[in-house]
Amino acid sequence: MGSIWDFQRALDGLAKSKKEGGLGLRDIQSFNDALLAKVSWRILLNPSCLVAKILLGKLCKDQPFLETKTVASASHCWGSVIIGKDLLKSQLGRAFGNGKDTSLWNDSWLSLNQPEKPMGSATL
Repeated sequence: MGSIWDFQRALDGLAKSKKEGGLGLRDIQSFNDALLAKVSWRILLNPSCLVAKILLGKLCKDQPFLETKTVASASHCWGSVIIGKDLLKSQLGRAFGNGKDTSLWNDSWLSLNQPEKPMGSATL
């Protein structure tokens, strides 16, 4: 009887691309995470689409989409969107452009790992 390692090796072989002799199967968990992040990205970029209007209007009334947290009473759909939003948020950067949408003193822009704000007086 084969061990768990033999089974894992067989699964890894199935996930190889067809060119490498596998079946080209995808890692389902990674694929699902990517799709959830894509839904969140669409909500973020196009808040006027119907799905975004419904979800944001019902569940994000008081705060921006990127700042929302999941609650115990959330539906499975909304919980999944929040998982995608958290994954997306962990990979987002910030483009400053002309600087009109960026607050030097209030936005966390110094670190990707933890929220850090400049220290000192906000008056110049």
